[in-house]
Amino acid sequence: MSRKTLFMILGGMVLFVVLIAAGFFVMWQRMTALQLQPETSAPAAAPTETEIDDPARMLGPTFALDTFIVNLSDDHLNRYLRVTMELELGNPTLADELKKRLPQVRDCMLKILPVKHSVEIQGVAGKEALRMEIMSTLNSFLKTGEVVNIYFTEFVIQ
Repeated sequence: MSRKTLFMILGGMVLFVVLIAAGFFVMWQRMTALQLQPETSAPAAAPTETEIDDPARMLGPTFALDTFIVNLSDDHLNRYLRVTMELELGNPTLADELKKRLPQVRDCMLKILPVKHSVEIQGVAGKEALRMEIMSTLNSFLKTGEVVNIYFTEFVIQ
């Protein structure tokens, strides 16, 4: 075997090992970032001792809302928000009231969402503040129960 062929084989093997190591490094970084990412949805009330001990807390009845697409209030920028939400209800009978009050619920959303700036609602804290504002507004006019949590199933700012 010539020297040139031997160097090409060794160079190819070194390149292969470097590529494998780089792939593992990238995969390791992404896995670590996913594990360190905080959860975006937290319960509205302080969890009880049984909820702390039980990691699979039971999800209450939910009510799905249609997707909202609104312009955001950013100066000199044309940004919009596309958001889909599911409301977790305190009791199952609240779903009937929400169906009857759907125009009022949609009006509530369309008053809250368009006045927001994109920087206000981008981070986890911004989404949490938005969640709490929507919940308190909805709960102010509901009579047969309350919304205990809001889950954002789609949240896109463009």
